[in-house]
Amino acid sequence: EVMKMTKFINKGIPLKTLYKDGTFILLSISEYKEYKDGKPTNNVAGQKYEVVDPLSYDKIVVKIPGQMTPLFPPEVLAGLRENGEKVLVEFVNAIDKLYLRRDGSSISVEDSFSAEDVLLVEQS
Repeated sequence: EVMKMTKFINKGIPLKTLYKDGTFILLSISEYKEYKDGKPTNNVAGQKYEVVDPLSYDKIVVKIPGQMTPLFPPEVLAGLRENGEKVLVEFVNAIDKLYLRRDGSSISVEDSFSAEDVLLVEQS
């Protein structure tokens, strides 16, 4: 099964091919750190957005490298969610890059989602 996937490893699959609508419910925002020699540093590499697809209920995390200021502060998002508001977003040029993960003797194919930017979707 893993060997069938190898032709897709490290190639960007557009997120729109996996999630046709391209609109997601935003769950959380946090920064992520830069890694050097396999260890996290204190340098912020960008923001990561935990979202859920409203059709399939798939939960994914999309990283935006180089984004130093989030769409809005995480505490603002938390407040909106506590009030029962759904915050909808879409990503600009989002891709899924598959990679092989080795864990002892087992190998699995994992997703790594990234985008150039994130946009708030106006709700009607």
